[in-house]
Amino acid sequence: LFEAHRIFVEQLGSTLEVVAQDVKFQVDFDPAQVRRYRLVGYENRDIADRDFRNDKVDAGEVGAGHSVTALYELELAPGAGDGLATVRVRAKKPRGTEASEWAFPVRAAAMHASAEAAGKDFQFAAAVMAAAELFRQSPHARGVRYDEVLALARGAADTADRRQFVELLEKARAVAMTLASR
Repeated sequence: LFEAHRIFVEQLGSTLEVVAQDVKFQVDFDPAQVRRYRLVGYENRDIADRDFRNDKVDAGEVGAGHSVTALYELELAPGAGDGLATVRVRAKKPRGTEASEWAFPVRAAAMHASAEAAGKDFQFAAAVMAAAELFRQSPHARGVRYDEVLALARGAADTADRRQFVELLEKARAVAMTLASR
């Protein structure tokens, strides 16, 4: 019932009304500032760099009121300066044929020292990302514990959807603990 209410009452308009089509994101890291990086998730939505400006290559749509979050894991170079990357966004207007492009600098000064110092949206996104890494038994999740992920998610669970995610994560932790004790 909760899910039906959410989809048909809260989200139906934003699902039906597309505000941008063929939306593409590209992040260009400065190799002098960022030693390594990893996009977490989106493996099934990756397009070749050469296709970023090819308007014939289909990409995702964004509905009214929707947002897209991409998380990168970074290893900064020693003594990294302020200009870490440039984010480029391309999109067509609904039923459009030509895309527009925007570029945004990513500065180290905008980074937070810890997840706790960042906003609730980032904290929740990081908790979802960490849970996904745990679920798929990613080598990147070694040393990550359900309790840590739950604490981060609980601290950002300020909506019904987020509280529902915390409940599901608690159940997943219980299953994982049962399996580990066998």
